[in-house]
Amino acid sequence: MTLAAVADRITIILPWGSLLRAVAVPEIAALRHIACLCLPKATIEIVLSYDEQRDARQRAPLRAGGLDEEHMRTTLPRLYEQAGILFVAAEKISQRELADWQTTWAKRLAFGRARNVWRLRARYAGLADEGVGENL
Repeated sequence: MTLAAVADRITIILPWGSLLRAVAVPEIAALRHIACLCLPKATIEIVLSYDEQRDARQRAPLRAGGLDEEHMRTTLPRLYEQAGILFVAAEKISQRELADWQTTWAKRLAFGRARNVWRLRARYAGLADEGVGENL
């Protein structure tokens, strides 16, 4: 049994490991798995932070240069659209705003050392390849 077309909203808060790579690098196949969860017009919100110097020591680095503004505003929209997700906005948010997400990790980062925090907003646009969800 496959979980498909069940969500009108998907929120991913401070992913790490393979989910962070899937949404930040990104991996088209993984994004398609996320897209398959969406009902028509579903919204997607992702809050992420990655500090290349601090975080890469604990995990494999995401990419050379980290997640810079050009990557977030130019590369991600193009790749998300390939997965059926219409990219609406990429915006930096303050660490104080991060505390609004009521998770232990969000609060810890919100009051820690300065780092870039991004909020990505998107919506499901539909998959070009009908039946993709059946094969995932």
